[in-house]
Amino acid sequence: MIFKSGHCFLRCSIRMLLAISALSPDSSPAAKLSAIPNRVGPAAGQTAAQQKAGEQGSGPKVRLGEPTRPRDREATIPLYFTPRREEPSGSLRAEMTLPPGPWRFQRAETPPRSRWKVSARQIRQPARGTGKANEETIIEVTVSAGRRTIPEGLIAYLRFRLDASGSPLPAGLAVASLESAPPTADSESPAAEFPPLSADPPLSPSIGCFFFTH
Repeated sequence: MIFKSGHCFLRCSIRMLLAISALSPDSSPAAKLSAIPNRVGPAAGQTAAQQKAGEQGSGPKVRLGEPTRPRDREATIPLYFTPRREEPSGSLRAEMTLPPGPWRFQRAETPPRSRWKVSARQIRQPARGTGKANEETIIEVTVSAGRRTIPEGLIAYLRFRLDASGSPLPAGLAVASLESAPPTADSESPAAEFPPLSADPPLSPSIGCFFFTH
């Protein structure tokens, strides 16, 4: 008899607790869901700022193609350009480093039917190696399209002279820096002026004219 009374009391107590919890305002499913913290991704403004920062870091680029041997003692390396769509380029200046080897840089040429100009010069500087004969060549290539924009794709050929017919093709040529300027206002305006690369004289001395008076 005592066992039945205790069992009845326990069952009534459980029902009472369930009824009290059901009447509590904080026990509703909506309240429980609102208590769970919202775990969402970054805010829209933060995502836009990150995308904008990534776009600002991207700019015009130049890359070198694979070297070829049109003749036994000649080598050619194509130069390609990738512009930035938001900021078209009318002038470029690229600096490249060429390690020592059985080759000599000669000149830069424009592809056929090009509507821009290409010029190049080279400066020799001592390399960081311990050998005195080790020298790296810095090649400065300037591309100018005037009031036009430099298109994407092939913009120049770099020509090299090999020491012998069996010499390997130039290797290790790398782009060290790139500067760009927008197109000029009109076709008669001069090309954009870039600061000089170095105070060192070029490898081949320039030819000048001298006038004498009597």
